[in-house]
Amino acid sequence: MHSTKTTASGAARRPVYAFHLTPAEWHRLLADRSFLADPDNSFSPRRLMGVPVEIIPDHRFIVGC
Repeated sequence: MHSTKTTASGAARRPVYAFHLTPAEWHRLLADRSFLADPDNSFSPRRLMGVPVEIIPDHRFIVGC
């Protein structure tokens, strides 16, 4: 699991951090029944600890890894 800085879309244009997870990592979190019980976690929109989650095919796609 990685966290990188991305640019927010919309008028604010301020830095936003997002977790980058592979589909397998995201499904592993969803398999834990207590994951969605936490109000900071969400399936739609994808959020982990209140931070947006972006699904990537592979961690090699993240620049700087």
